[in-house]
Amino acid sequence: MCWTRGAAEAPETHVLFAHATGFCGKVWRPVRARLPEFSSTIWDFRGHGRSVASRERRSWWEMADDVLAIHATVTRGPGATRVVGAGHSMGGAALVMAELVNPGSFDALVLIEPILFGPPYLPANDHPLVSLALRRRAVFESRAGVEASYSSKPPFAAWDVDALAGYLDGGFIEDHGQVRLACQPTAEAAVFAASAVHAAWERIGEITIPVTILYGADTDTFEAGHAEVMGQRFANAVVESVPDTGHFLPMERPDVVAAAVRNRVFS
Repeated sequence: MCWTRGAAEAPETHVLFAHATGFCGKVWRPVRARLPEFSSTIWDFRGHGRSVASRERRSWWEMADDVLAIHATVTRGPGATRVVGAGHSMGGAALVMAELVNPGSFDALVLIEPILFGPPYLPANDHPLVSLALRRRAVFESRAGVEASYSSKPPFAAWDVDALAGYLDGGFIEDHGQVRLACQPTAEAAVFAASAVHAAWERIGEITIPVTILYGADTDTFEAGHAEVMGQRFANAVVESVPDTGHFLPMERPDVVAAAVRNRVFS
């Protein structure tokens, strides 16, 4: 499922927004709202939001296939001559892998804590995020119950209001009088487990387009210095730390992410 919006001022540039594991395209709403001059597309990766689920043991290269499928819908349409990707976490890695599969797909990338790490390239079945996903509550009695549960606890309590509203709208599905997570806990856990296998780290140097890497100064996803080491592996990258934020930077500071996208487009 994807949603494309036209541009008010700069239709020649189209931005693709790629979301993180367990979320949905609509979490990008506050970033997108701050970039009305560009046409853009948000979408739900397979197994997320309103997209069709796939088998639970999957490769992240399939997520790159999703990116390229969305990219094809943009480039087949009129107007856009430049395509910029903005991706968070899994979405950032998927953008990188899409560019590796089909070089020249993007003119620039803005990557927010992309999940790109070195060896060993083995399933992360024992990773804490796998266990956390499997413990996640999957069914609620009502949307009001979902909102009450999520809005009051971290990390969601620190999110921009519209980002949380986008997640509550796109990340949950009405089902026989109840409300359930669109990305089921077992599916989310499988995506997390596959996060260390794709080995795109080895090929980062093949990416020659301009790249901006953002990370939260308070992140618990990147170890100290990892973003800088990653940036050095790209042929043309700048790395920026954002104070007082964690891994969920696009949802916490959509203004900063929007500014990074705009700066990358016009740099």
